[in-house]
Amino acid sequence: MLRCILFSIFALILLTACENPANTQPDKPGTPIVTYYVGKDLDQFLGQSNPKACVRCDLANANLTGFDLTYSNLILADLSGAALSGANLSDADLASANLAGVNLAGVNLSRANLSSADLPRAKLDFTRLSGANLTGANLAMANLAGANLYGADLTGVGPCRGANYLVQTCQGQTWQGSIC
Repeated sequence: MLRCILFSIFALILLTACENPANTQPDKPGTPIVTYYVGKDLDQFLGQSNPKACVRCDLANANLTGFDLTYSNLILADLSGAALSGANLSDADLASANLAGVNLAGVNLSRANLSSADLPRAKLDFTRLSGANLTGANLAMANLAGANLYGADLTGVGPCRGANYLVQTCQGQTWQGSIC
């Protein structure tokens, strides 16, 4: 009897250990394995108190939804594919950052430095960009519908072919030298 109980326990342990962990083997042949790369600097970045600093860091595909990143230093950071909805990036330094394809809809980027930032296909609809520095930023195919650009500097912005510029508030911004 004891032998049967021990054998049953051993079998359960063995079956549990051999179970398919997530993202390793598909349940059905031909099913693709889906894995998501998350930037290698995410833990170091999140471990800091505000304001956070992470120059040249890799935050690709990071989930930063709802985070307060006010005054953060993210110069040359890779934020491609990051989730930033509801985040506060006011006064943040994102100079030359990679924000390609990022959904920034409704995000607060007031007074942020986005000079030379790479924002192709970015969703900036209803984003607060008042007083932001977008000098030399790449806005190709970006959506700025309903964005607040009051006082924003868009000097030398380009290329912006295909960008949606149906902005809500555009008084006071500078567009000199923009390539549209």
